[in-house]
Amino acid sequence: MATKEKAVKEAVKENQVIKTEYSELIASGVDSNSQGIQFVQLVAKEMASGTTVREVKASMKSLLKDINIKPIILPTHAESIPVANLIISKYANEIEGIKVSKILSLSARVLADKKASGAKSHIEGIKTFEELDTKTATKKESQTRDGSTKPKVQKATKAVNVEDLVSAIYQGIMTMKPVGQLTEKGKKEAKTIEGWIMQLQNNQIKAKVNA
Repeated sequence: MATKEKAVKEAVKENQVIKTEYSELIASGVDSNSQGIQFVQLVAKEMASGTTVREVKASMKSLLKDINIKPIILPTHAESIPVANLIISKYANEIEGIKVSKILSLSARVLADKKASGAKSHIEGIKTFEELDTKTATKKESQTRDGSTKPKVQKATKAVNVEDLVSAIYQGIMTMKPVGQLTEKGKKEAKTIEGWIMQLQNNQIKAKVNA
């Protein structure tokens, strides 16, 4: 009984407007590019009104159970649809000759390269679809970049006397005059130093208590 109740709670609501339009897209065949573009625009509008990515996927998947030929837009494209709609709106004069599959592919690359927060400004700052294609990193390039920019945590390699370490840091600070602002990297490092100082102070307190 508990399992059935859980299944009901986890059921994802389907959007009937999207289902109706997707049914027509499936019926139109794999080569209906204009129908595909219209579907992207409709789904983007529904998502702007509150329909979630999960609900979009559920609405589309429910119509694909008995379909042998895949339509030009699949549930896996759901995340890219709002960005695809931005591209369609921005380059309206060029879109007629561009396949919707290429628009969705480029949309996915924009998301990977600029993330959702930077996608709109990236598109708005570029004049043509071809230029957008050229100036957007491939998915592999984005993944390689994001992987290489993850902070590497260096492990302590040797024990150092706390007194000597504090003295060395103090001497270094006294020879420098702070100027400028901290970058994100600098803020993280400063936070680490702050945590280390707090730990040092806690150690001193514990030492006094145990003495």
